[in-house]
Amino acid sequence: MGAKDPSAFPAGPLSARTGDSRDARGLGAPITWVGMTEHHQQTDAKEQVRQLGQRWADAEALGDTAALGRLLTDDFVLVGPLGFMLDKQQYLGSRLSGDLRHESFAWEDLAVRVYGDAAVIVGSQTQRSTYQGRDASGRFRVTQVAVEQGGGWVIAGIHLSPIAQPGRP
Repeated sequence: MGAKDPSAFPAGPLSARTGDSRDARGLGAPITWVGMTEHHQQTDAKEQVRQLGQRWADAEALGDTAALGRLLTDDFVLVGPLGFMLDKQQYLGSRLSGDLRHESFAWEDLAVRVYGDAAVIVGSQTQRSTYQGRDASGRFRVTQVAVEQGGGWVIAGIHLSPIAQPGRP
């Protein structure tokens, strides 16, 4: 059976497409979808989402608000470890103002699940940080929700939960 016209397939991360999936923001990686099995497409999408998470962690560690802004959807929301909510501008604002500063920041122990053009990433975040001069260090279990938009993956939401230390509630 011959190759089909890629425009005949609906858009989406697991549809038959060809070419470079990077968008104007430089997100995503070059991929070719025609001829790939669903398993390979799923594996490729998982790797792209892992790379998104690493770019987020690198930008977070450096306080690079320009990079962070490109990695987040316009309607991004963060739920903090105490239940507060921040939209994209509030999230970026605490970094722009210097209120939140990281001495070290690690994103690890990732489990990625992809569902078409959405993905859920669960990992752990360890940070040595200050917020408005007060200690904000800790270990957190983090859930990220990523979506594919414009040919690349971006983060739509983050939820942090503190990881309790042994012997503490």
